[in-house]
Amino acid sequence: MGERETELQTFLKTYREEIRESAVGLLSGEMPALSRDAFDLYEQNGNRTVYQGLYFPRRMFLAVLGMEAILEKEETGTVEFTVLFKLCEVIEGICGEDTWALPAHLNRKGNPGWRETVDLFAAETAQTLSELLDRLRDFLPEKVKDRMEAEISRRVLEPYYFSEVPYAGWEVGNSNWTAVCAGSIGSAVIHLSKAGRRLPKPLTECLDRVCAALPYYFQSFTDDGACMEGLQYYTYGMIYFANFAWELKKLTGKNLFQRPDIAAFPAKCFFPDGVSLSFSDGSSSDTFRVGLQALQAMEYGDVEFPAMERAAGLHSDSCYRFAGLKMDWFATLEYLRREEEKEGNGRSEEALGRAGKGYHFHILPSAQWCIGCAKDGTGFACKGGHNGESHNHNDIGHLIYEADGVLFLTDLGAGEYDREYFSENRYRAICNHSFGHSVPILNGQGQREGAAYRCTAFSADVKERPEKCPGLETAGQTSAAGVGTVRMEIGSAYSLSEEGKPLEGKAIVREICFDLENGKAKITDRFDLGEDHDVTENLVTQIAPVIEEPRVYLEQNGAKAVIEAEKLPGMAVPEIMVTEYDHRNHQGGAEKVYGIRWQVPLEMGRGVSSFTIRRI
Repeated sequence: MGERETELQTFLKTYREEIRESAVGLLSGEMPALSRDAFDLYEQNGNRTVYQGLYFPRRMFLAVLGMEAILEKEETGTVEFTVLFKLCEVIEGICGEDTWALPAHLNRKGNPGWRETVDLFAAETAQTLSELLDRLRDFLPEKVKDRMEAEISRRVLEPYYFSEVPYAGWEVGNSNWTAVCAGSIGSAVIHLSKAGRRLPKPLTECLDRVCAALPYYFQSFTDDGACMEGLQYYTYGMIYFANFAWELKKLTGKNLFQRPDIAAFPAKCFFPDGVSLSFSDGSSSDTFRVGLQALQAMEYGDVEFPAMERAAGLHSDSCYRFAGLKMDWFATLEYLRREEEKEGNGRSEEALGRAGKGYHFHILPSAQWCIGCAKDGTGFACKGGHNGESHNHNDIGHLIYEADGVLFLTDLGAGEYDREYFSENRYRAICNHSFGHSVPILNGQGQREGAAYRCTAFSADVKERPEKCPGLETAGQTSAAGVGTVRMEIGSAYSLSEEGKPLEGKAIVREICFDLENGKAKITDRFDLGEDHDVTENLVTQIAPVIEEPRVYLEQNGAKAVIEAEKLPGMAVPEIMVTEYDHRNHQGGAEKVYGIRWQVPLEMGRGVSSFTIRRI
């Protein structure tokens, strides 16, 4: 038995204990009641948190007790009365909700049928109830099953299948919405059909409409398999695509699994110490769903698993998405069974696809991302792209630098989701504004939002020696592992005109060298702006910096790094300043952010700024 299989068996054992323990705890608990006052808050002041703080714990009751009942049936052929009784009580409560959709996705004033809006969470609820009805059909009372069927049909299936294409923008949209909504609906009709329940239209017709929508979802991925929305949104969408595709293949033989490059994406998004890539509305403390990776490994062969320390558990997802929780058990179990059948065929440990071993420099040219790890464990990432991406931040040329689990140069990821966050005021939030990213500032202004503002040229490579990056040598030694190099033309992310015309791409060129031996990085910015302007370097951290010009020291939890601004010939030592910001993170918590800045000297609009960062 290989290392991966041993880890997965341990995961399943722990996961089963977690489900049982949590289910027992819920038996004596009560679901929180949904409040109309809480529902109204979004329309009144844009607050999502209060209502969702009631809504998602209700989905926890449904998912955890549902999983416990299903696993009891699988293990013993029966379901404990207390579990089944409580589950039926929860199902009745869910079926009695005014709407399954969330306030942020509704139009109560303009849509008289707003209660039957099919959004992400209405579709997910339909999927969950349909699968529970199918898997527990021999145990649930007929009255409860009839209510489940009626509510699923009334709230989700009928509004969708009795509408013209597209039902809403998500049906032909290039985002995770298409995968979640269409995948949930497709799964729901499969389970209702298996349970002998009524569908609004023939099964084949229902499935065909879902299958016609899903290609739009794949248009959201780059040609190298990257999800520009970030790892968190990748996982969200892929759970529902993969779940439906898995069920469809078992039912009909039709194979929707056609993109192995997409399956390889999650493992690229973790640094060896467990920090995750937080570009866009992502998170530096993200997890991966074991069942999703197991399912993709079965479909595509050698798919890397991130380190199991970053595996999501039962309570990692505060929305308690049942499809992901279910796959973590059944897909992982099926994967292990298949691997047992392969025992003795001479598989090597290398074929196990372990992520995060050794050093690497992943280059994703279509996404314009690079993700590297040095031999000493230092992590690095940078991005180009454009400022009209889904869940966009104005971050062209931005970079991350981390080691020992500490983000020295950070990406703040998602801020607090409220109405303002998805309005025309989105870029007032520091996490979305380019001031909240490690990119230059021109005339006191940041980058502009919109697809016109972009990285116009991107190239990356790994070179054996760092001759083109003088200053990377440490104590006279050159890199034995090589140097990852990146060149980005990022001028077109900015505008200096009142009309908002993007600058020439070559007006600002960012060159990065990352030593794959010792983790030292050198960043050189070249400016050719035609005439003198005020240009400031801006590096972003959440560690209070200590300045000893031209150096800046960062220390957290015993991990240390130093930034050194290069003194140009004939120029004074750069005067380093710190700007402090208040930031509200995705959970609504208050945090401090620091912008480390120094002015770039220009002559006739031309100048060079160079700095290094290394752990110490």
